Amino acid sequence: MADRAQASRKTTPKVVSVIGFIFAGCFGLVWTLGWTAGTLFFDAMVAKGLYDSWRSTSFKPVEGRVVSSDVKVEHDSEGDSRRAQIKYMYWYGGREFQAERLTYGMHSSADSWVDRYPANKSIQVYLDPANPSDAVLLPGLSMSDFFVPLFLMPFNIVMVGAWYMLLHLARRALTPHAVVRPRVIHDGAITRYRLPEHKPLHSIAFAAIAISFGLVFAVGFPLLIFQIKWIVPAGWLVFFGGVALVAWRTLTPLWRGDRDLAIDELRGRVSLPQTFGRTQPQELKRSSLYAVETEVVIGKDSDGDDTTERYTVLRFADDAGKLQAARIIKWDTEEMADQFSTWLRDELKIKPMTIEAEPA
Repeated sequence: MADRAQASRKTTPKVVSVIGFIFAGCFGLVWTLGWTAGTLFFDAMVAKGLYDSWRSTSFKPVEGRVVSSDVKVEHDSEGDSRRAQIKYMYWYGGREFQAERLTYGMHSSADSWVDRYPANKSIQVYLDPANPSDAVLLPGLSMSDFFVPLFLMPFNIVMVGAWYMLLHLARRALTPHAVVRPRVIHDGAITRYRLPEHKPLHSIAFAAIAISFGLVFAVGFPLLIFQIKWIVPAGWLVFFGGVALVAWRTLTPLWRGDRDLAIDELRGRVSLPQTFGRTQPQELKRSSLYAVETEVVIGKDSDGDDTTERYTVLRFADDAGKLQAARIIKWDTEEMADQFSTWLRDELKIKPMTIEAEPA
């Protein structure tokens, strides 16, 4: 009975963990599907608007006249909004047409449209010869048309990131016991182990979200309030420049191998990755390596909740013969940490050594 009760206590947390994982996965999938549907819907609308604006550059100009021109004030829960309502007529192929479309791109202020196109004014209308009823007053693309794609940028990045996380969780669920191994790079007598902890794509994605979200306000207010159109290409320049800078600062140390665990077989040296506070290369004697272990650190966060951190730790003896420890990589689960530690221990062929204690 006692053994059965003990086995039941061990099984219960695993069952709860599996149920929680399934619930979180289903919730994440539903949320991601909803976010994706909304984002792609607005993406399609923006893409169609940009395409129609580009298509209108080939529209044919014809003579027309403004029938009516006024500002329509609409009331809703968010306040009042003003919209230019301009009706115009034009002639093509011996027929008379009427339309109200101003442009396919972003509209400027309602008052400016009404001032520019007063009633009874003779105007030039641009129409599609293949479909004469398709007409605009202002054809082509303008710089302000590219503000909406900038506005939607953080939503698209979150969408891609959400699917990436779901696929990552699905892979972990389907292969729960798979060992996460580093990429092994052979460079002559030096073997580099590119550790899987650092994911530069995460840093670049977070930077892209932060920059694009900030630009929504930094570009939107000058554009919508003061009609400063050159702020839009300047915003795109800041976005791509900022992301490129973060990518360069993130990827350069990775390409240089600063974050690699390197083994020099000829010199019998081990170079630790420049992580966990190590800003300069630190070399150890191959013969000084003692063990690869999993370190579990239990603490509390700012809210007082318990936290658990797991690290793969390389233990070695310094020049004085004292045992030292160097953290190599951080893990999400203890199982992953143990599996990687075992694999790395076998890969490096580390055998326990006898450390002579100093006399008391």
